[in-house]
Amino acid sequence: MKNARMMATIRQLMFVALLLGAGVHLWGQKTSSSQRGSMVYENHNQTDYKALTLRAVTGRAHDEQRMPIPKVSLGLFTERDHELVTVVESADDGTFAFTNVEPGLYRLVAKYDGFCPANAPIEVSRHASASREIDLHMKPAGLDTCSYGTAGPKASATAGTANGSGGWPRSR
Repeated sequence: MKNARMMATIRQLMFVALLLGAGVHLWGQKTSSSQRGSMVYENHNQTDYKALTLRAVTGRAHDEQRMPIPKVSLGLFTERDHELVTVVESADDGTFAFTNVEPGLYRLVAKYDGFCPANAPIEVSRHASASREIDLHMKPAGLDTCSYGTAGPKASATAGTANGSGGWPRSR
């Protein structure tokens, strides 16, 4: 009888521990989601260049050695009032895509701990080339230069080579 009661108590404790563990995991997910929701507009550009004209807001974030950067927080803001439109996060291979972006002028702000935020003016146009995407060059914080974006052929067309066309400089 004592053994049965002890086993029931152990099962109850294990069940409570399981629920607590799941609650902590879910709480962590909510925290992550709220952090993405708190994206704020930043612009550290010394010079604003012509907007990158694209049909879709897709691209890849990488460091100076062209290594992909996963989990970069990317916010799309209106150009006029800098109001947040939507937020996405880069995938493990550094790629990102915003869906259903209406034609117009925007600012793409990319943030990643330890790196200077990127701020790229973007024009979404149905008449732009469908084969161009954003190449985000993320640079460590504390340097005299900051992260920036260029527009070039989609990664599949360039096989990972750099393309500095699109109005943004290769370095600053």
